[in-house]
Amino acid sequence: MDVDEIQYVGGRSLYLDRQGQPMTLRQWGAAFSDVEGRIVAQDLVGNVLVLTMWMGVDASLFSGKAPLIFGSILKEGLKFGHQIETATEAEALEAHEILVLKARQGVRP
Repeated sequence: MDVDEIQYVGGRSLYLDRQGQPMTLRQWGAAFSDVEGRIVAQDLVGNVLVLTMWMGVDASLFSGKAPLIFGSILKEGLKFGHQIETATEAEALEAHEILVLKARQGVRP
């Protein structure tokens, strides 16, 4: 595997930037290592952290759906739950707000 070439699996790029554009493994690795730069949104609701991040790896390969490169999740201590994966940053922000509302309603991971 050449880390400086775009990798395709099933005709789709495996690594995608925040705008959904193909990137090489080296580019993805550099972007992914910037943890603060990956954060789209985060809120603390009581003891529950609502976290939304750019992951950059297509989680929907072979599904026929749009590439899912963002993830939103509830975290409380070592517990994680209620993950929502999305294709765009705008969708990720919507998913984040949904999870914030759920946390305010008492939903826990």
